[in-house]
Amino acid sequence: MSREIRGLANQATAASKITASLIENSFKTIENGKNIANKTADSLSEVVEGVERVTGSLNSITAASVRQAGAISQIMLDVNEISGVVQTNSATAEESAAASEELSSQALLLHHLSEQFKLKELPENHYGASFK
Repeated sequence: MSREIRGLANQATAASKITASLIENSFKTIENGKNIANKTADSLSEVVEGVERVTGSLNSITAASVRQAGAISQIMLDVNEISGVVQTNSATAEESAAASEELSSQALLLHHLSEQFKLKELPENHYGASFK
């Protein structure tokens, strides 16, 4: 019987060592898993920070685009106003040219009419100039 007890004691000691080794390996595995989880959390934090930076950049780009769209709209209004002024100036120039042609033809007619008259020579005025 003592042999059996010693055999059982040896088996219990061996089982205890195996159990202790398994527990130690489990602790190491748990510690390893904890480290991996911490690294994953750090990486995810970096990803979140990157997403926040990208979001900030996109918001800045959006705001700049809105400002540029407003500026382009104002430029279009100004170009349309300039176009209207150019059209008005063009019409005024055409009217001036027509009026100039009319005045020129009237001046020519007046010249032809005035050639029909002959003026006699006038005496010299008291300044010494004569009118002819």
